[in-house]
Order: sequence, then structure tokens, then C-alpha cells
Amino acid sequence: MTAKHQVIPEHENKCVWMDTGLISYKLCTRNYQCETCMFDRVMRNDFGVAPALNCAHSERAFEPEAGVHEALFFNRQHCWARVENPALVRIGIDSILTNFVVKVRAVSLPKPGDRVEQGRVFAHVIQDKHVLELISPVSGTVSAVNAQLVKSPELIVDDSWESGWLIALQPDNLEHDLQHLLFGKKARQWYEQCEQSVSETVGAMIEAGSAQLGPTLHDGGEQIASLADMLSHEQYYHVLESLIGDQAER
Repeated sequence: MTAKHQVIPEHENKCVWMDTGLISYKLCTRNYQCETCMFDRVMRNDFGVAPALNCAHSERAFEPEAGVHEALFFNRQHCWARVENPALVRIGIDSILTNFVVKVRAVSLPKPGDRVEQGRVFAHVIQDKHVLELISPVSGTVSAVNAQLVKSPELIVDDSWESGWLIALQPDNLEHDLQHLLFGKKARQWYEQCEQSVSETVGAMIEAGSAQLGPTLHDGGEQIASLADMLSHEQYYHVLESLIGDQAER
């Protein structure tokens, strides 16, 4: 007969979400004051975000210019995950990455029923001059894709936080995946560091190539619509490499 052991000491309070069986291990440090708990708010979808597949506007915890939402989890490849409920997660890209998306021709997405893996390529943004690979923040089975992107792929740039979402999926192991993502204060700090790094990198590239600048708009040159337009093909992928790195699995 196998002896039973107390895994969690009696004096340590288990999270109510652990009692439901949705997560395997989490201790409550707030004396069950769930209304003050960020984890509880995310699990209950308590950010004004409707669980249906038409995103409503969500609160912003940080300054608007930072572009980071309180209810979102981020991977370091600039894709976000929003927990609609424990069985549904929506995925999109952040506004740092949209700076490198220009003249979108199409967005290639998986189909409902397909599986995606955390840390692996799950979609492609096809542009006139570049193809951008997107890395999934969560593993699971695709339950829906954003049909609006078929006719209006530019939504991923114009409204990347809301109507430009990419896919929704049923996660395999949400607790495990969220542990590997950035959230809250850490997400904000990381995001601000990335913004500064991109600004410095692109600024240095433009300054170095200023002697070879083409004609101005007044002289008949074309207006530059995005950050990506200011970079050569090699510079574009150099900056992307600094943002996304080689951490993703193909």
C-alpha cells in the first residue's frame, strides 16, 4: 500500500484555481483576496474582453505610447497571447513588430484543427519585399482564424491589438506555457527596452547611410510610409534578428 504524503504544507494556502484542477500548483499569497490578484483577473477574463471571437477593447495598464496591455502575455518574438478563458487563447503581434510590416500582400495562417507549438513558426506575413515569420507564444489546437485578414491583411498593422488578431486556439497546457511568457511589470520593462534598442539601431543605420540618401519629397522622391521602408533588405533582417533572434524552431 502506497503511503500518502502532504505535498503542500497545511499552513500554505492553495489558489482557488488549483482547487478547480485547472492548474497543478499555485500558492495564494493574498489571503484569498482574489479581487487584488492579477492571475485571477486573467483567468476570469476580467479585463472587459469578451470571450467571443470578436475582440472588444481592453484596458491599458501602461502608457498608450508603450503599447502594452495589462491582460496580455508576450513572448520575446513580439507575439502576444490573451487568455479569453482557460480553454481559449487569442494570439496577435505587438506594435514594435508592426513597425517592420509594410505593404502586406497576405497573411498565411494555420487552419482550424491544426496544431501549433510554443516557440515555433505558426504564421507568415507576406510583404512586397519581405516575408516575416511569426512565433507562437502558446501550444495548442487552432479553433479559429481571423477571417478579416483574408480581405484586409493590413489590419495586423492598423489594429494589431484588437481586430488584427491572428488565431485563437485551445491550449494544451496553459499553465506551463504562461510560465515562459512575459507579463505585467516584466513585460512593460522588456517592451520599453526593445523600443529603445530598435530606435538606437535604426537611428545608427540611417545616420551611417545619410550620405547615400536619395532625393527628398520636394525633389521628386517618394514618401516613406514605415520604418521598414527606411531600411535596405540586409538592414531589415539585421534589425529583425536583433528583435526575434534565432530562438525559434522551424
